[in-house]
Amino acid sequence: MIPAIAPVTLTLVRADPSRLLQQYFGFSEFRPGQPEAVAAALAGRDVLAVMPTGAGKSLCYQLPALAGGGLTVVVSPLIALMKDQVERLRRRGVGAAALNSQLSPAQQRALLGQLRDLRLLYISPERLSSDAVQRRFREAGVTRLVVDEAHCISGWGHDFRPDYRQLGDIREKLGDPPVTALTATATVVVRGDITTLLGLREPEVVLTGFDRPNLRYRVWPVPNETAKHEALWTLLTRHPGPSVVYAGTRERVEATARQLQTWGFKSAPYHAGLDAEERNSVQDAFLRNHIAVMVATNAFGMGVDKPDIGQVVHLDLPASVEAYYQEAGRAGRDGEAATCTLLYAEGDAERQRGLLSASTPTPLDLKRTFVGTKNAQPEPLAADTLGLNRGKLIGTLQLLEAQGIVTLARQKRTLTLTLHPNWHSDVPEFKDSWTEAYAQRRLRLLEQIILYTETGRCRREALLSYFGDTASRGACGCDHCVPEPFLTETSLSALPRFRTPQPVGRAGEIAGWLERQEFLERHGLLGRRYRLSARGAQALA
Repeated sequence: MIPAIAPVTLTLVRADPSRLLQQYFGFSEFRPGQPEAVAAALAGRDVLAVMPTGAGKSLCYQLPALAGGGLTVVVSPLIALMKDQVERLRRRGVGAAALNSQLSPAQQRALLGQLRDLRLLYISPERLSSDAVQRRFREAGVTRLVVDEAHCISGWGHDFRPDYRQLGDIREKLGDPPVTALTATATVVVRGDITTLLGLREPEVVLTGFDRPNLRYRVWPVPNETAKHEALWTLLTRHPGPSVVYAGTRERVEATARQLQTWGFKSAPYHAGLDAEERNSVQDAFLRNHIAVMVATNAFGMGVDKPDIGQVVHLDLPASVEAYYQEAGRAGRDGEAATCTLLYAEGDAERQRGLLSASTPTPLDLKRTFVGTKNAQPEPLAADTLGLNRGKLIGTLQLLEAQGIVTLARQKRTLTLTLHPNWHSDVPEFKDSWTEAYAQRRLRLLEQIILYTETGRCRREALLSYFGDTASRGACGCDHCVPEPFLTETSLSALPRFRTPQPVGRAGEIAGWLERQEFLERHGLLGRRYRLSARGAQALA
């Protein structure tokens, strides 16, 4: 049996939002953007809310669900996020539940029989595509459809998910309820896609801005991987509080976590290759401050409620500006000052371009995967039998889904593929144009984050202008507005061909110490004066 649904203690329809804000959420006043989104929802209008991480997006639909009555269906891409939201709502006495792959078929049927006792039901997009589920929703009546992480619907976004493309049609099948679409990362183009593909009609558009004034954005250029880890040591030593270190691969996450442990840091790895119990254990230890440094792939972060993260460090280039903004935004959600540092070594850009190219599937990869999957059903198919690495296999499956050939259901550590009925007997024509468009979209996003790392502009201004926002440089604190040497407290021996300097008095020109002057010049570091210290150098001017 599924856990008993928390009783809905709210009986007053169209209750006062301000009273409910205090009663159920413990806040005396709304945050920016929330009053407009709540009022529009209560008026039965469509809403598109673009608000930064930690700005209170969930309240924009949870409070109307309480004040207006009826059933609000929330489409969410992550089971962990659903679970967290449901637990919080139940603690507040709100009828809430999640319909996902962690429930048995019997539990799912039981839950669908209790829809009239709920205010909010969380569900994944692939589960919502079920005709049986849609039928039960129509019978119960859906007051509002909420689409969380709405940028996933856009092919121009950084996290495109083909199953989101069905939501516009599903809305109509549910009786055309009003929609609230939420995202923290949407450019002007992506916002247009969200509006069009979800069929939003004259929506209330809430844009609170992308600026996070308490975050300090920095890019530290370093000449090699050794220097990158020396810089990481410096950052974690300087800021001993809760930190997140993002790395590009599972192997790099594991290796970095081990290195930090040998240095005496309480750290642990987190990535999708760990089983659910391990991930939950590590995440819980981080939330309880039993470990100080979480080393993770991009699998970590969404829905994690830890407001006191003091810094986020990226060891590798993220796949896009959107991904960087979202991951860096895990820091400083308590409003306190926090730093977001991207460590950028020579060769990182070319390395990422190479990895992107190597993970782009060919038409032959598509055909091989299609045929292998078709022949293997219903038995599980191991990735290595297809001769594809993990990155290319994921890209191949995403492309097959985007073309309507298969449907993917993401469940824990596995992907379940359902072959579209049209292709049970036929073999589709796999076109070069499919893979070319896929590669171009990913390359376009990568080039934008490379431009960000190499820009001479204010970092905050560069980030915000990418999203069509404007910036005030008054108190930016980025590495361009408030210059800071990337070598502070870092061992100079990490630099290639380093020669022991002959300082003049207590100071000397670092440019005279290094043969790699072109590296320093390229990053605007020539001409600064440095003081020697036990572990490195500190800028004097």
